[in-house]
Amino acid sequence: MKHSPRTQTLAPTNASGRNDVPTPAPSHALAELARAFGVATEYWDWQGNHVIVSAATISAVLEALGLESSDDAGIARSLAVVADRAWRRALPPIVVCREGGTPWVPMHLPHLTA
Repeated sequence: MKHSPRTQTLAPTNASGRNDVPTPAPSHALAELARAFGVATEYWDWQGNHVIVSAATISAVLEALGLESSDDAGIARSLAVVADRAWRRALPPIVVCREGGTPWVPMHLPHLTA
């Protein structure tokens, strides 16, 4: 008998050992923050089931990475940090140049104040 894949949102294993209790899926903002920091919000399990990672699990991982994610205001502040991240870095962490080519390095410096 062939099983069709199904999508489910599972909580981390609780004290009773059950991990099949549905929990809320992450909000759009929480999922966006997770994507920005490389935190998975879904996966396919060994039985071919599509699993959406619970909001509580994603939030715990983001908090471990030092981001505010316990409420909507914290998520908004963390997303603002993500949006400003490129502008706060003066130079990229690495630049790859080919021999014989003209090297080009993007740079961002704050504006001078008068």
